[in-house]
This record gives sequence, C-alpha cells and structure tokens, in this order.
Amino acid sequence: MKEKFCWAFPIDEAGEIEGLNEGDIETFLNDPLLSISKECAQNSLDARASENSPVLLEFSSFSIKKEDFPDYKKFDKILENQIKFWGQTKKDKSSESFFKKAKEVLNSKEISCLRISDFNTTGLGGAMKEEEPFTGWKKLVKSTGVSDNPSGAGGSFGLGKHASFACSCLRTVLYNTMDLEKNEAHQGVAHLATCKDEDGKSTRRRGYYGIAKNYSNIKGKLILDDKFIRNETGTDIYILGFNNFDTDWKDKIITSLLDSFLLAIYKGDLIFKIDGEKIDKSSLGKIIERYSSKKYRDLVKESIIDYYNILSGMIHSEEYYASIFEKNDTILTLAKEEGLCNKISMNRSNGMKIFDKLKSKGVEDYAGILLLKGKKVNEYFRKLENPEHNRWFANRGSNPTEANKKIKMIFDVITDSVNKMADNDSQDDLDAEGMGEYLPDDFDEKVEKRKKIEDIPWEIHQGVVQINNKKIKTKMIIKTPGGSPGGGRNNTSGGNNSLGGPGEDETKESKKEVTINSIRAFFDKNNVCNLIFSLSEEHSAIEANILISGETETEAPVIEEAKLISETKEVPLHCSGNKISIGQVSKDKLNKVEFKLKNSGRWTLEVELYEN
Repeated sequence: MKEKFCWAFPIDEAGEIEGLNEGDIETFLNDPLLSISKECAQNSLDARASENSPVLLEFSSFSIKKEDFPDYKKFDKILENQIKFWGQTKKDKSSESFFKKAKEVLNSKEISCLRISDFNTTGLGGAMKEEEPFTGWKKLVKSTGVSDNPSGAGGSFGLGKHASFACSCLRTVLYNTMDLEKNEAHQGVAHLATCKDEDGKSTRRRGYYGIAKNYSNIKGKLILDDKFIRNETGTDIYILGFNNFDTDWKDKIITSLLDSFLLAIYKGDLIFKIDGEKIDKSSLGKIIERYSSKKYRDLVKESIIDYYNILSGMIHSEEYYASIFEKNDTILTLAKEEGLCNKISMNRSNGMKIFDKLKSKGVEDYAGILLLKGKKVNEYFRKLENPEHNRWFANRGSNPTEANKKIKMIFDVITDSVNKMADNDSQDDLDAEGMGEYLPDDFDEKVEKRKKIEDIPWEIHQGVVQINNKKIKTKMIIKTPGGSPGGGRNNTSGGNNSLGGPGEDETKESKKEVTINSIRAFFDKNNVCNLIFSLSEEHSAIEANILISGETETEAPVIEEAKLISETKEVPLHCSGNKISIGQVSKDKLNKVEFKLKNSGRWTLEVELYEN
C-alpha cells in the first residue's frame, strides 16, 4: 500500500498554548536576509566534502502555483483553523493577522520561493535511519537546542537553522538531501502555533510534511524547482512563501556574504551563485567595486573595501603572530595607511567573520584581519559566540573568568600590534585659526597631561581609499577620548538600549555628507561635551549623530540637552535620542555645541555630521 504524504501536526496532550512568537525565530527577524545567508554558508562550510575543492552555495529564486505546494488543501485548512483559533484573542490580533496574510500568500496566483543549495558537501547523514539521534538529518529537521559540531566548524544546526523560517511568510521550509552513499530524502517543516484540528484536538506549533503516521521523511528526490534536480551530494533548503522584505534581496544577500565571508571567498574555499551571478576570488574585485558606489551605501560597510585591499596586496601589510593555546595559532594581518577604517575583522579558521573590533585608542588610519587559525583556539572561541554568531560573550563559556582573560589576550594582541606599527608622532593638529577662543584657558595644559595617559586628546579621520583606480570618500567621524560602555552593544538598528534611549536610524533617512574644515570634541570638568567645528560650505539643516564607541560595537546614547554657544547668547537645540538638530551653519564659521548625556561619564564618542 502506497504511503500517504501530507501535513501532520502532533497532538498536544499537555494542553499547552504555543504562540506564533517563537523565540528561536524572533532572534533572526531583525535582519532575516543577513541571517539566512550567514547561517547557510557556515553550515555548508562545516559539511565540506573535499578540501581540494571549494564549497559552492547557490541562492535561486523561483515561484510555484498553489497546486504545486505540497498538500496544498490540507495546509490551507490548517491556516483556516489558525485564524479561527487566534481570532478569539481580545487584544493582541497580530497572530490572527499573520495567518490571514499567510492564507492570502498561499492562495495567490504564484507563491514566491527561494532555493538554497550547496555542493561539494556531504549532505545530511542519517536520513535513512531516523531513529538515530545526533545525525545531520536529525539535527537539522527534528532537533531543538542541539549542537554537536567539531572544532573549527561554522554552523551547528542549532538555533541558526531557524533563520530560514524568519524569511518565510508561511513559516514553512522543505529540506532535501543526498548523502555520500547516494541516499535521498526530503521533508517539510512548518513553525506555526497551537490550534484545534478537525476533531477539536489541540495541536503543537511545529508540524511536518511527510509520512503522517510517524512524522517521518519521504525517501527519494524532491522536485519543486523545475529548473533544478539534485544529482550529487549536498543539501537543499526551500523557503516557501519567500519574503523579500520589499528590497532587492539579491543585493542584500550579496553584501551580507561579502561582509561575513570575504576571507573564505578570497582564500578560494567558498563560491556563491546568486540567481546565476557567480561570486568567487576572480570576480571579487569587480563585485566590490560595483557595491562601493553611492547606490549601495546603506548596504555596504566601508571596511569591506579596506579588507579586500589588504588581502589583494593593494595595501602594504605586515603579519603578527600570537600563541593563545598553541604556538602561532592566531594571525593578525595589519595595514596602516591614511584613510583606513580603524577596524579589525575577527575571523574563524573557516574564513567566516564574527565581528569587527573597533578603534584602538590613540592610533589612527589602520585596518586588519585577524584569523583564529589553530584548532584549540577555534573550538574555545566558538563556544563564546552568541546565536547570531556576531559577538563573543565570556558568560557563555564554562569558566567566564578565564574566558574574559582569553578575550583580553586577543584584544591585547591587536592593541600591541597596532601600536607597534603606528608612528607615535604621526598625528596632525588640525586646529583652525580662531579655535582657541572656544577652549578653556588651561586646555593646552590638560591636553599635554591627557596625552601621557590616553595618547591623544581628540582624533579626526577623513581619508580616501582606492580600489581599481576608483576613489571612495569615507565618512567623517571624530572621536573623543573616554571609556567604553562595557564592550558595547549594537543598538543602532533600533529598539531600546541600556542607556535608556532609542537606537540610531529607527527609520531610514536621506543623509547628505558635508565637507568639514576642522572639528574637535572634548569633555570639560563638568562632563559636558564640547563639539567645535567649521564647514567649508553653508548648510541649512545640519544634524549630528552621537554614538558611544565600545570594544566591538557602538551604542546610541540619549542626549539630555544641547545648546549652540555664541559670543552673545546660548540657543537651545532640539534633541531626539542620539541626534542633535543644529540647524543652519555658515561657511567657514566656527560653531560650538555643548551637550550632556543622560548617563554622565567620559565615554569614547563618535560624532557624525550630515545635512538632513
């Protein structure tokens, strides 16, 4: 008798209510496209079959008719049950709205899908023996909170696998694999919510498309994209009801991959295809040049250009070695040249970037790439990564005190190497004529004292980098000397932060760069920050973004009050979160702005000036 393939959701015997807001998926909703690209690429690198060939990861969009959706009628009925069940809530109608939208997507003329396929990988072992725990198939399809990867491995099929569901309007994904023994299997997974089935029984939020009686997979090949059939080992992830988030998803994924896997691509370990466009070592330069234009400024980090120039030898660099667990298990490639980004790319041995370490005090115009090359150092720091794989947290280690020391060792290696390369006397004083009238009488004396402690009282950078003979102007940022807010948390994408205010750029704004003659910032004895600057052109609506610079990322503080100081009066300025509206600024005129932060202290501040 032929097995029946359908959607089935386990009965909830305990009477629990499981909502749509599943934490494992919510984690990736802030930036789903970045998350899915990073999670899939690192899992594919982890499953590399041959070290003699690169891993190929392909992202391909296509669409299907509703009749081609696996067990369409049953899934449509499930969505109808969800709407009925969650329509009973009195206040929060978000779940009901989601399922109504999902039903519209399912019944639309065409359903958008995204296929993510890897090659030169082992595929998912264990699909033929589903009763065995901890196999590749089990970890990806039917496990929660399980991680069992070797040292140096990128992904773990742990929390990160839920990034795929964050990209689906239907919260539904199909998995297909061929393992090294040419065994083939596929299965669907849907993350919905509790509801009542046709018999009035409560069901769990997670259901499966496969063999109904025991929720097992379907042996054999999945054919959903009529332009693709898997004929070699590897894994396919099909995101049904793909949400492109009203953006050009291809540009978002490409720039995310450049940011996270630049080193792996350049080393020849990883190749991407995005709807047919190939990204490998040979095409890398042209692709980076394309995405360095103004059109993509909101997507591309300027640091990517610097890192590529270092890797390709366009910038002179030097290598520094450190021994964290084993001899020379950590390598820092460092360059110093005017206009560089003042960041260090922190990478795993597989070429995946975890985060950018921000500026070291007292040194300017440098960039570098740090590689955790050794087996032990990779294993150790992998355990300190958060689920998004973009930070280290000592508390995630078995011994937080030791972990703090190890993290400090890495950061000290960077600081010592940067200081060794830097010219102690290379800083230029950019004080403009007449600047002194705004400074306290003992400012020069204080500066000299501060230099001995913090190397330099204020810094400024406005450089030009060059790639393929094309010049790109960097942002203008000045930094005040001060402390770090405990390593920093990146709240600049929105939401509340520990300093009590909204993050920077909760809604996208159009920012016009301004040309700065001179700029200086310092804290006075009352912890009031003084910002003094002069512009080369007149502007009608100048705004300032204030950020606190941490060890790895930045925070958006709350500005309590600000005022524009002139010889005859003080004008209060409008403040909103970390923004100050300065207003009209005349050409070549020195302007002084004083502002106080809600949380007082001598932080290391970054200031960005632009015309709104």
